[in-house]
Amino acid sequence: NEPSINDVYLLGKRIIGCHSSSSKTGKLTIGSSEDRLFRQSYGLSVAVVLEAWRLLQVHNLLPDGGCFYQLVWALHFMKYYEPELVLSAKFGADPKTFRKQMWPFIHALSELEYQVIIFDN
Repeated sequence: NEPSINDVYLLGKRIIGCHSSSSKTGKLTIGSSEDRLFRQSYGLSVAVVLEAWRLLQVHNLLPDGGCFYQLVWALHFMKYYEPELVLSAKFGADPKTFRKQMWPFIHALSELEYQVIIFDN
């Protein structure tokens, strides 16, 4: 079951602690407050995150047992580079579990370099 744009916005908000009594998001257009919050929290647009997820699947780079939320954890870590202990507490995860689930996504994303970036000789 692939995440939708709305699913990603809601997950992104939940991960950074923006809890809402509703499962609705605001306006989801480029430059909207929802879009700016997501980009400021994760360094990328939702569309780029979904494309990265798709590319990880297409190129068989998803870590074993990897879940979409772990990709979002990794993106947040790479954006802010906060200590793992701080982020694991922020995300409500055991530090060892957080580390074990996040780092494989960082390595997998780095492997996409060979699929996405084309160098001209």
